[in-house]
Amino acid sequence: MGLSRLSPTLFTNKLLTNKTKRPVITFIVGTLIVQTLFLLTALYCKFGLENKLSKNLTSPESISNELSNEQIVKNIDEILTDDIASQVVRTTAYDTIEGEILTSKEDSYDTNEIELEQKINDQVDDPISLVSYYIKPGDSLGSIWTRFSKKPEGATLAASALKALSISPNKLKVGEEVELQLSGAGEITALKRSLSNGSKVVLDGDSFSGYHATLIEPRISVNTKIVSGAIYSSFSESAQRVGLDHALIDDFADMFGGRITFSRDIQAGDEFSLVYEEQVINDGEQVKTGEILGAALKSRGKFYAAVRTLGQNGKPHYYDETGQVLGSFFLRYPLKFTRISSMFSNSRFHPVLKRKRAHNGVDFAAPTGTPVRTVADGIVVEAGRKGGNGNMIKIKHSDRFTTAYLHLSKIYSGIRKGMKVKRGQKIGAVGSTGLATGPHLHFSMYDYGKYTDPLKVKLPRMSTTDEKISKELLESMILQLKESIDSTTLAYENSTTAQIKVG
Repeated sequence: MGLSRLSPTLFTNKLLTNKTKRPVITFIVGTLIVQTLFLLTALYCKFGLENKLSKNLTSPESISNELSNEQIVKNIDEILTDDIASQVVRTTAYDTIEGEILTSKEDSYDTNEIELEQKINDQVDDPISLVSYYIKPGDSLGSIWTRFSKKPEGATLAASALKALSISPNKLKVGEEVELQLSGAGEITALKRSLSNGSKVVLDGDSFSGYHATLIEPRISVNTKIVSGAIYSSFSESAQRVGLDHALIDDFADMFGGRITFSRDIQAGDEFSLVYEEQVINDGEQVKTGEILGAALKSRGKFYAAVRTLGQNGKPHYYDETGQVLGSFFLRYPLKFTRISSMFSNSRFHPVLKRKRAHNGVDFAAPTGTPVRTVADGIVVEAGRKGGNGNMIKIKHSDRFTTAYLHLSKIYSGIRKGMKVKRGQKIGAVGSTGLATGPHLHFSMYDYGKYTDPLKVKLPRMSTTDEKISKELLESMILQLKESIDSTTLAYENSTTAQIKVG
């Protein structure tokens, strides 16, 4: 007979009369009582917790209007950390952000709390900081991202954005200023740098969505500028003193190199003047120098001039002070921005052979890799390695003149025997191959097959046009150049007088 079918009286009598079964029955009754108490406790906790939630949390819409996200988190935290609720049961909690309802699962409260706080923080604008950084030796786009961003891999995306605008990401100049915008998360979200032509490039984005590059072109105007100066030591140093850049200095030397030798003919007190174009941006900053419109040199009392004009074919031509076209003369120097380390001599102590040896040519000191140019049109008759001369090139310009370029670190591709070259064309690079103690270019010139001093020989020039320059243009420019030189002469004389008085 089952236990559930006994009446209370029969059950009691049975219990009292059957002492051998009392332990089992006692266990069963105790179990039923404990289960009943546990069920009642659970129901109380469930309904009590829901009542607390209903008092503290209304609909998602009203919460978003009445309570801040921080208050919601605080209320939920107070409820879910209740002693009874945390010991007995994990129940449903509602997290609301922008009307979204998230249901936490059992034993996942800690995870949901972190997610909730993260969502709240994401709605707050990240603090932004601006940093100005000056490029140091060895810096690259990668090193900048490594230094300032917690996402260094963003440098690859930034480089791709620059390449899309045909801007090399690796051409950073030492001392150049780079402006960075950093997010509160520690990531580079913008970069701005100025380019050599006055334009600016701006990068914006992040390492997740990538970067976009924008090129900002400035408004450039062309001005005409006139500069004059007196020569105190060398022409190059004096020209830099009055603000001329290397490009203008080199063009000036080439313009007059066929008529004078700067290393021999120039002396202290000589004057020079230039009228040239310059490109400036809105704030007046010079971004590039243009063509020389007129130039003059007064050396040892003699006046030399060069005036530019455009021919009918649109090509520029220069005319001297008498109105004669200067033509395509030989370049006096096979290098730009160099200095002469050894003058031509028939006998010189050789630093490698340790004995006197004929030094047929001129040595130009320059760093390894400096481009070497041919001084006139011609045909290559030799190109390659040749004993103590190292890598060398010999060019025949006419039946009379031939030039040679020795100790090259390399000969440029395409330069070989029988190749035609143009005046000023780059043919190789300075080096120290062969019998040389250091990097330099040994430049030799042959006149009818015999060595001649390339700094003393009168260089030939060939007319390039039959057109004449306007008399009005020539006289106007010559007058302007002379007036500029005259003002320099007066200033130089006053300066010299002052120095004598002080001494």
